[in-house]
Amino acid sequence: MAKPPRMVICREQQCRRAGIFAVMAMQPEHENTAMWDMKTSEANTGTKIPDGNLGTNKTQPSCTNRRSKTMATTAEGDFLWGATMQARARKLLLEYQERYVAANPKSADSFGRASVSLAGGNTRSVLHYDPFPMVLVSGRDCFVSSEDGREYVDFVSEYSACMLGHSHPAVAEAVQAVMSRGINLGGASKEEQVLAALLTERIPSMARVRFCNSGTEANTMALTLARHHTGRRKILAFENGYHGGFIGFDSGVLPTTVPFEFVLARYDDATHVRELVDDSFAAIIVEPMQGVAMDPPALGGSTSSAQQQRLSHSGTFNNNAFSMTAGAVACRLITREAIARANALGDRLREGITAAGRNAEASPWMWASGFGSMLNVHFGGFAAAELRDLFFFFMLDRGFYVSRRGLIALNLMHTDHHNSRSSSRHSSLVYKIEVLYLMQFFAITMFRNQKLILVSYS
Repeated sequence: MAKPPRMVICREQQCRRAGIFAVMAMQPEHENTAMWDMKTSEANTGTKIPDGNLGTNKTQPSCTNRRSKTMATTAEGDFLWGATMQARARKLLLEYQERYVAANPKSADSFGRASVSLAGGNTRSVLHYDPFPMVLVSGRDCFVSSEDGREYVDFVSEYSACMLGHSHPAVAEAVQAVMSRGINLGGASKEEQVLAALLTERIPSMARVRFCNSGTEANTMALTLARHHTGRRKILAFENGYHGGFIGFDSGVLPTTVPFEFVLARYDDATHVRELVDDSFAAIIVEPMQGVAMDPPALGGSTSSAQQQRLSHSGTFNNNAFSMTAGAVACRLITREAIARANALGDRLREGITAAGRNAEASPWMWASGFGSMLNVHFGGFAAAELRDLFFFFMLDRGFYVSRRGLIALNLMHTDHHNSRSSSRHSSLVYKIEVLYLMQFFAITMFRNQKLILVSYS
């Protein structure tokens, strides 16, 4: 495996060492608009740069000539570096997208056929991505398998809803027993009583519960109840929050959002929230970790007048025995100790990803946020969007299923072995694109200080 690049800063003298080349020499497609006029520099210095894996036999400008009139201004340099980094990131992204297409012909065919009868090719927008989504056909423990026969370590875990992993034998046995006697009989069920008791015992803030079929339904019903109970209309939500298919604020109040009177606050800005909140609000809804669909544990407030202000709540499958039984088994399996172990794994993985984005004591260009078993990978700088997409296709190519937006959710089936395997893949990603990002970061910073950065693969 090739060594990762290391940064070399030349202050006053030309660097003639073999294997080292000027940053702009890596970008022949931009040589006419680079920070140096290559031809002028060659005439002034006559210094040649040897051929290498990434370089071309271009002329290296003299460090002593760095204040020449041919050097662009800082603003122009920022623009040029941004354009260059984006171009190189897009080229690498295209390479991995082509590999994805070549590796998944059956998924491509399935998507084409699905698009004939399904609007958009599927019924869950978060699962769609270009050029086509990968079709999954089975899951076991912390692995999923695609229609094209490839197995992946599942770092999506159904966006955190699949905490037990896939096809857990205890859950499978319980629901198979339920199926033999009927999963939805049209009456009150023992299974909903059992699950409700387990939840209220487990979570003290839940005095009583009602069941819904999805987080979207639960949040919509909770907000409706708050408005009905308080007699107030306003709901305080947060920018970029997600609370289900019909309550989202990715770019303001979305057209598909239920028509409540929402007021948006800035996330993680307590002062701004205090300025907005008054006694005209019925409820505040917040996503504890933005980017992950998590429902609030309970609706706060008084229950003293609950009997006088009852609100009807129905749903054909709200108490289906299949879901109630699986939920009860999950409550017994997801213990405090199991959660602690999964959280510790998540902490170690988050630290490893952030460490992989550091080099030469620079600020990280790739890092992970979150807490416990849930994290989100982020990128910064000029090519952040391209690198986020590159990260997704790169990880698929290496056998890891992550979400397109960078979400990683561990489940109880993951082990340190899977984390170690993932960390090595992240390191490999760094080898691939570190030149892109570290060159960009250091070049802008160093040029402002009138220094020249060179990169070496030796």
